[in-house]
Amino acid sequence: ASLAAREVIIATLAQIYSVEEEDESALVDTMRNRLAPPGVAPAQASSGQRLAVALSLLVFFIFALQCVSTLAVMRRETGNWRLPAIAFASMFVLAYLASAVTYRLTLWLAA
Repeated sequence: ASLAAREVIIATLAQIYSVEEEDESALVDTMRNRLAPPGVAPAQASSGQRLAVALSLLVFFIFALQCVSTLAVMRRETGNWRLPAIAFASMFVLAYLASAVTYRLTLWLAA
């Protein structure tokens, strides 16, 4: 959903976690209680695991080139899709790797 714009992730997270209140503290509280790594029940997730998931999500969004309008402008400026495709793929790989490193490093430091 964040391909439209990075700001859309907040509304997407609110929908994923079924937050009905419009107050951002409700989303924060819900994520704090339900955020867990894959394969771990939210009730069994430690605070270190929750922090690792949250930080890795933030790092991914820092590096990932996800805005379709940015890709469209790059395509218009370059005249083809080659450079936007390379930029999207390379930024996705960088974001994924940085997110994975952040996750593992946070788990290691929290242990």
